This record gives sequence, C-alpha cells and structure tokens, in this order.
Amino acid sequence: MSSSPRSPNQNPGDRANHRRAEAAETQPLSPMGDNRFAETADTQPITPPGLGMDMPSLRSDVHRHLAYTLGRDAHSVSVRYRYMATALAVRDRLMER
Repeated sequence: MSSSPRSPNQNPGDRANHRRAEAAETQPLSPMGDNRFAETADTQPITPPGLGMDMPSLRSDVHRHLAYTLGRDAHSVSVRYRYMATALAVRDRLMER
C-alpha cells in the first residue's frame, strides 16, 4: 500500500480517517474553549471607533462613503452621490444610537 493519502489502492476506511483528520485541522478555534490559543489584537477584526456627531467626523464619514461605498472620486462625484453619501453617514449614526 502506498503512503500517499490519495492513492487509489487505499481502503475506504483509511481515506475516511484522513478526511476527518483534515477536517479537524481546518475547524475554527473556539473563542474560549482551548486555553492554548489566546486572542490578541492581531486576531481581532478592526472595528472603527464610535461615530462622532461633530462636523469633521461627519465630513470624513461622507468622504469615506463617497470613496468606498459608492466608488467615486473627486472627478466623478455629483450632487446625487454627495446626497447618497450624506444619507449613508447619517444612517450610520442613527443605527449606532
């Protein structure tokens, strides 16, 4: 019998065991179930700080929506896209509260 895990001569039981072992290796870690793995700042998603209600914060959020949500730059922005970006920024603040 060959040592290759995908050998056609292997019996079905060996292939099933190999598949289970591969699946166990790819399972996500439980957040607090195993003490060997501690979550650090490197493993946590980047979360934005709270949305500010001041004018500079709102302005930067409108520009963020123009660039990333709507895919517009300074050359392709119109009144319609400015309105949509402003509405999205205000919606973000309403949903946060």
